[in-house]
Amino acid sequence: MANVAAPGPGAVAPASTEAPGEPQAPAPRQIAVSYRALEGQSQRIIIPVKLNGRVTAAMALDTGAPGTILFTPLAERLGVLDEGSNRLMTIAGGIGGRTLAVLVVLDSLSVDEARTEFVPATVTAPMSDAFEGLVGMDFLAGYSVHIDTQRHRLVLTELPGSDARPAGHDEGWWRHTFSQLGGQERLWHQVHLALAERVSRSEISGDGSAELLGFAARQEREANELASRLERYASNHSVPREWRRE
Repeated sequence: MANVAAPGPGAVAPASTEAPGEPQAPAPRQIAVSYRALEGQSQRIIIPVKLNGRVTAAMALDTGAPGTILFTPLAERLGVLDEGSNRLMTIAGGIGGRTLAVLVVLDSLSVDEARTEFVPATVTAPMSDAFEGLVGMDFLAGYSVHIDTQRHRLVLTELPGSDARPAGHDEGWWRHTFSQLGGQERLWHQVHLALAERVSRSEISGDGSAELLGFAARQEREANELASRLERYASNHSVPREWRRE
């Protein structure tokens, strides 16, 4: 995004190409946010992010991350790891390999006035002491992004609303999210059934069998609830039925 100098005194403004009385489209909203640029020797864009409308955290902007990542201490502050908060055990993959993680859904994520709702997020161990998580492309998709490295400012220009982007998300986001949560629902249903069968055949014994089976049953319930929340959210925003299939 180029910087345009303001006209000097006496400068003549260019003639308008709009016909007299013709309504002009409103200018797209721009949101400018100051950021911290350094994490040791690494260049980072670290911005204040408000989660669920109540907890503000320093998070790094990561255009290479497809989704939002919360480090465990931040997730604990938010209470999204508490019992009954619709958290699911899952696998997170990255450059360092695959590791156990937790999948949660945030009610909202805001950067200044830029806001999105129903945000799937992966909870992992901390990667740095300089920030508390990552904001990825799922949030940035609703904006064009300009980074002013001289003034350390992030400028988000809101994309115009469109029927092709209900709730600010395109078809790809909706299909991916339904696939992600639907896959978790089927996975935990199968795990629960398999464990129940093994317990019934006495293939799992000892004091931990009931706890293991109970854990699988809870995960299946949590997955069902997350899938139901997504379906309600899609219905409230008139998402086409074909986008809700994998």
